[in-house]
Amino acid sequence: MIRRTKEQWQPIVAQQSQSGLSAAAYCREHGINPKTFSLRKRQIAQRPDSSAAHPRHAFVPVKLNPGNPSGTLTLQVGPALLRLPPDTDSRWLAHLLTALQG
Repeated sequence: MIRRTKEQWQPIVAQQSQSGLSAAAYCREHGINPKTFSLRKRQIAQRPDSSAAHPRHAFVPVKLNPGNPSGTLTLQVGPALLRLPPDTDSRWLAHLLTALQG
């Protein structure tokens, strides 16, 4: 069994959320005890710094495609694929991404 700090659990919980997998499937795939994962996820959600008043933002991996002649912005969140024009309003996009993290 691997012992992790609360700080080490935060990115694991975020990765599961962004993976599109259920918690059980994610734990099975990554060799994590589902009960421990569930406990840590609840603890992280209850921390004052993760409340709606102080949302936590995480960086997500980005792949640049220099051979994209159309300039279309393509986002993939789990199984969903979204193609946007290059002049998409950044504030609207930020609200969309926040809503998708739900």
